[in-house]
Amino acid sequence: MVALIGILLHSGAKGSTVWKYGIGGFLAFAISMALGFIGHIPPLFGVGGTLILLFFLGILWLWAKERMAQKDAFTTAADLRLIGYVFMLIAAWYICGMASQPFLKALEGEAPTSPIHIIILLVLGWLFLFLSHYKSRKQ
Repeated sequence: MVALIGILLHSGAKGSTVWKYGIGGFLAFAISMALGFIGHIPPLFGVGGTLILLFFLGILWLWAKERMAQKDAFTTAADLRLIGYVFMLIAAWYICGMASQPFLKALEGEAPTSPIHIIILLVLGWLFLFLSHYKSRKQ
C-alpha cells in the first residue's frame, strides 16, 4: 500500500486519485482477509478459476487487437507482456493446486511437494512484464 501511494504521488497523480486507489486497495485487502476466516468453500474455487480463465481470454482478445495496431518496439513490448501473462496464468494454476491439497481427502497425510516450480513461473512472469514495460518506455 505504501509503494502504491508513493508511486502515485511520485507520478504526479491528483490527491483524489491517490485517496481513491489507497482506500480501494485497503478495502480489497481487508475484505480478502475477512473472507479467509469463513472457511473453505469448494464451489468458490470453480467460479474463481472460470473467471480467471475468462479474464485471460479477454486479455488475449484485447492483446491481439492492440498488437495489430503497434509498430516496432511496441510490438515486442506487447509480445513480452503476453509471455508474462502466460507465466502468471500457469503459476496461478499450480498455486491453486498446491493450496487445495490440504482440503482433498485423497491426499490426506501426504507431504506437500516443493513449490520451486511456482516461484520460477512467478519470477519469469514478473521478468517478462518488467521487460515489456522497459521496452515500451519513451526514449
